Amino acid sequence: MNGHAYITTDAEATVCKANGHGTNHVISKPTDHVTMAAPPGPGGPPIIGQAFNLDTDHLHLQFMEWQKRFGDLFMFKVLGKNFLVISHPDILRRMFVTCEHAKRFNDRPASFMGKYVIDKTKDIVFRKCDDEQQILKNACLEYLEARLLEETWFYTAVCQEARDLVRDLTHLEGKNVDVIAVLDRLTVKIMGLLLTGERISEAGPEFDSLQGFMHAGSELGTVKNQTLLTKLPCLRKLPGNLKDLYDKIELQKTRLRECFLANCKSDRGLIAMLRRLQADQRQESEGEAWLEDDFILGIIMDLTAAVLVHHPEIQDRIRAESASLNADVTINGVTNMPYSSACMLELKRFHTPLPISARHSNPSGAATFEKYNIPKKTEIFSNLFGIHHDERFWTDPWTYNPERFLTATGQLVPSDHPAMTNLVATGVGPRRCVGSKFSENVLHLVAATVVSHFRLTAGQDAPLPECDPRKFVPGVVTKAPDFQCVFEPV
Repeated sequence: MNGHAYITTDAEATVCKANGHGTNHVISKPTDHVTMAAPPGPGGPPIIGQAFNLDTDHLHLQFMEWQKRFGDLFMFKVLGKNFLVISHPDILRRMFVTCEHAKRFNDRPASFMGKYVIDKTKDIVFRKCDDEQQILKNACLEYLEARLLEETWFYTAVCQEARDLVRDLTHLEGKNVDVIAVLDRLTVKIMGLLLTGERISEAGPEFDSLQGFMHAGSELGTVKNQTLLTKLPCLRKLPGNLKDLYDKIELQKTRLRECFLANCKSDRGLIAMLRRLQADQRQESEGEAWLEDDFILGIIMDLTAAVLVHHPEIQDRIRAESASLNADVTINGVTNMPYSSACMLELKRFHTPLPISARHSNPSGAATFEKYNIPKKTEIFSNLFGIHHDERFWTDPWTYNPERFLTATGQLVPSDHPAMTNLVATGVGPRRCVGSKFSENVLHLVAATVVSHFRLTAGQDAPLPECDPRKFVPGVVTKAPDFQCVFEPV
């Protein structure tokens, strides 16, 4: 893997200094007949590379071990294909935001999900970083992070969902409750609200289709399954588990289309916003619009909390902040709850539910970065979990500690504080996750509402699993092991 590449393009070499570190990093612009090294990394047999050494369920943990041996930027091969792993927040920003080839590195590799499930990458996540993708992404970002705050109907309805949850939990006082299942159902209902502009019922087809697609997508989208299907897409047609999963997700796609495109008549919600954008595109292009229904369905598919039980003292502080508002928790009230906000930020760091970002790639050609050549079609991983549990950036990283996001006076640290700049849970650059602030607001509202009414304790005769994110259940998004707790009224 430590070979060399022959570069024949004219340019110069520049030197930049890494933030917070005393070493110089060379950002090499190609020059005539310059031989450049590939990044270091584990070797392996020719062609095969690391194919039989990868722990696909725990890649983030394996990458943390390799980072200790090979550094913050390393490369490995699997069946002749190059994979690059980044384990430093500053390098992420340089590669995807400021370097001369950032646009090239922000593309996506070919994938089974993008081609066969999302229908030729008609979405935001899997689509290449072109003008249409940026139009869609910017429209969704503006809607989720600005318009929803102005249009008070959404967060008012989220608060009502949280109060209804409190009412339901009151009937379960003293009983063991599967809290993961409770929050899973609430997530589906809030997604339905976001898409349609109306609250959906657990007994309705919208709830059933959303939940079915989310579960099927989580199973089909694991690294192991996606690697197999991308290499051998014919497996989706051969009898077996992969065909069963593919058939299931295709059924749920049909149901999503019926529930959220054919039958959704609301004039508010994300679908309505995209319909208006679709109409504008059609008018501008005199009857033809690239933003067809398949794109809207793709975005629907794109969009598709165990810590507090282990930390009753944190519950008490959130509860005290909620009580200080002298009113029900609202979206305006949460801005006056810095400790609760710090808890949400620390939860994103400590858990890092998406441990490795969606892969980037440079399909348009080889490119240089720092002192290395990155071959064409290299797939690039950002090890977000590794960054969030690196002792260089976080004191005692395996401890849940909201105070790391607070000043000495109890306010949130500013945006340029190392705790904020090293928190990259939603990625960086043009490919950062859509709606990160939106999801943070929803989580904050629900957690503050529930904790202000209940004290969460361990279930009767049901010991809690360890609060260690290294032992969480693997998947596209990791989660805490199933457990039960008791909701005691305060």
